[in-house]
Amino acid sequence: MAIRLPDSIYSQNQVGVALAELHTYAGHLRDSLARAKIGSQPIDIALSPFLDALFTATNSDKKVLSGVETLITELEDLRRTAPTVHITLAAFPDESMKMTITKWFRQIHPEVFVAFGTRSDIVGGMILRTSSTIHDFSYRTQLLSHRNRISEILRSAK
Repeated sequence: MAIRLPDSIYSQNQVGVALAELHTYAGHLRDSLARAKIGSQPIDIALSPFLDALFTATNSDKKVLSGVETLITELEDLRRTAPTVHITLAAFPDESMKMTITKWFRQIHPEVFVAFGTRSDIVGGMILRTSSTIHDFSYRTQLLSHRNRISEILRSAK
C-alpha cells in the first residue's frame, strides 16, 4: 500500500510523533488481543485525534495489528526516503497556510515533507531550498537587486 499522508502532516517531526504513538498503540493492541485470547477483558484503547486522522487518511484498520504494523513500516520508510522542501518566510505561517503550501507541493511530489522556518530580515516573500537548489523570492533580494531604482520608486509613490 502506497501511503498518502494528509496535508496536516507535513513534517518529518510530525511523522516521528505519529510513529512513537503508533508503537505504543501497537503494544496496547497486542496486550488487548492476548487478553481476549485468555478470556480476559480487552483494554479499550483511545487514539489521539492526530492518529485517528492518520488511520482515516491512509485507510488503515486500527483494530488489525498487522495493518498497524504495516503502517508503522511504511511511515518509517517514508520518513527516511521522502524529500524535504525548506521554506523560509518573514513570519511563521498558521496551520491553514502550512496545509495549503503542503497541498500545493504534494501535487508535484505526493510524499514531500515541508519544513517551515522564519527570518525577519527577508522582509517578505520566501526562500525555497531543496537538497540541491536555493530559490530566493524574498523582498529583500528584490530590493537589493534594484537598489538604484528605490529613490525613483519612492518619488513616484507620492
